[in-house]
Amino acid sequence: EQKTARTMRDTQWFSQSCIFGWAASGAWGQYDDQCELTCAARSTGGTALATLDTFGRIRCWRFPCASQDPGYSEYRGHGGAAARCVFMVDDSYLLTLGQADCC
Repeated sequence: EQKTARTMRDTQWFSQSCIFGWAASGAWGQYDDQCELTCAARSTGGTALATLDTFGRIRCWRFPCASQDPGYSEYRGHGGAAARCVFMVDDSYLLTLGQADCC
């Protein structure tokens, strides 16, 4: 059954891997630097959101990341675009994969 966005707004999902949507809207930033988000992953505990982008940046945010100018921690993990990320079950590590890693 299809539901409206208003009725689905407060739904608690098992994971958050979509780069679009209210919970990740602050990750897009207010300035266009020609960068695109390629992946998102919410921590198992539901307190952090990690995003990857086409510049190889790994950014960690508090979840949900919906404010207009949220703070984040940034790390460099890949020389080129990053493709996928996932938190370990106990949130002890964030695993990432670059688009050119040939895996």
